[in-house]
Amino acid sequence: MGTVSVFEHQTSGFSITIRWLTFIICCLFIVLGAFYFWFYTVEDAYISFRYAKNILSGNGVVYNPGEYVEGYTNFLWVMLLAVLGWVIDIPVASKIAGLVFAIGSLACLCFIHSRNEYYAYAGPVAAIVLATSPGFQMWSVSGLETSMFIFFLVAAVMTDQADIRKKELFSGLLFGLATLTRPEGVLFLVLYLLPHLKGFIHKKSKFWQMMGGFSLIVIPHMIFRLLYYNAWIPNTFWVKGKRFSGGGFAYFKKYGALTGLIDIPVVSVGLVLLVCFLLGSQNLKSWMGKYDRNIHHFLAAYLPVFSICLVYSLYVYIIGGDWMPFGRFLIPLLPFLGLGASMVIVFLQPHFKYHLLIAFMVLNSSVSIASMWYNPLMLRKSDYVDKLTWEQPHFKDWKTVGEWIARNWDDNAVMSTGLGGIIPYYAGLKNIDRGGLNSKMIAQIIHTSVSTEEEQRKIDEIVLQNAPDYIFDERLSFCMLRDEPTVNYPPANPNSNNLWTMGLNPAFNRYYRLKWVKIGDKYFSFYERR
Repeated sequence: MGTVSVFEHQTSGFSITIRWLTFIICCLFIVLGAFYFWFYTVEDAYISFRYAKNILSGNGVVYNPGEYVEGYTNFLWVMLLAVLGWVIDIPVASKIAGLVFAIGSLACLCFIHSRNEYYAYAGPVAAIVLATSPGFQMWSVSGLETSMFIFFLVAAVMTDQADIRKKELFSGLLFGLATLTRPEGVLFLVLYLLPHLKGFIHKKSKFWQMMGGFSLIVIPHMIFRLLYYNAWIPNTFWVKGKRFSGGGFAYFKKYGALTGLIDIPVVSVGLVLLVCFLLGSQNLKSWMGKYDRNIHHFLAAYLPVFSICLVYSLYVYIIGGDWMPFGRFLIPLLPFLGLGASMVIVFLQPHFKYHLLIAFMVLNSSVSIASMWYNPLMLRKSDYVDKLTWEQPHFKDWKTVGEWIARNWDDNAVMSTGLGGIIPYYAGLKNIDRGGLNSKMIAQIIHTSVSTEEEQRKIDEIVLQNAPDYIFDERLSFCMLRDEPTVNYPPANPNSNNLWTMGLNPAFNRYYRLKWVKIGDKYFSFYERR
């Protein structure tokens, strides 16, 4: 039998009409969600924007001109923003690109053809799971690479399942692009390949095609990283590898229902198993007989998806997630959880699969959307959107301060702030990033320090050795513009809950003075070098 197009007009499983209807519904959900969350751009995204801006300015892939530090984990996203930045404002470009990749992921799930009946049924269902997730909607237009990463992962898996020539090669290329978008892409590749290793022993050419496609993308980037940054891994590893360790369970509890991580396997598949028991086979022996006849075909489709879901969940638990809203680290799991749950339904109850798949989609989407207002895992009202709206006025203040700096401070001035995104992006000055993402020395301090106080004191020493012209008080980050030229914050001492050790350093008090300026009808304070 000859090969067919990856976007086959007549596919097994759902008809093409159902697939188009599903895709249209998914697009409506994602566009409405994008419209709802369009106002929010996460602060860290401006670090990537600054790298892209420096590329456009001819300074290279750097945060500060002349300092070669890989303070980002989304190389391909930065490159794309630099290209789009030629024709459109970079923050706006990030939202448009994110939305396009989100729709692309839904198209892959809905239309890529597979001879495996489990993928043929599961793809459109997983698209609904993804599109109705408020987390996926928000992160599609938040300024970061999440939807681009998901697109390459989904495209890689669905391409490998497609009925096309050299599919392993193309799948490897897509896994490589995912890895250049986020380092976790290589983890997804390994987890996807593990259940296939036995088959690759008999078909080594397919294994080497996939690894060849992956290497064709990743190895040149590794060489670039080593030559350009003199490092094998991003500088961010040394900061984030320690910042959130130990917070895994709290992260799942906080964001599980919102992203669909908990309600898919626990509520939905649990309900399916119960329905299977009530409808099911007349006795266990006959059920097992049916199971035996289909087990190999089912496991060939299910095990790679199950491997991704299980081990990546463990990975998120170990690293502890991150500080960002809406469970960013859990969102890439959504399409694979949707695929896996749908496969279980089709396998256990093939005669009732249409009814159960519809019930699953309705149940999952309802729980996911409702969790925007009530978190069933924490048994309390959700405050996800409230936090976004609370942050927004502060983001506007930071932008206002950055634009004021660009107009009033010398272009050669150097500043130091823990807010490494918005203010430095709009200010355009060299910035000593106290967060360590763009400083190898500060990143190592954060990675090796045994206490917050020790960490902050060592960072103070690095900052003062560089003698910046301006230093921002970290305690005032969320009250940067005030109605009166007064400060109301705890004293700078080791027993303070809002620790800022710089105020205890004699060299800082000797060489820097507090200064106030008026921006519009508000007051902005900073420390200026005498």
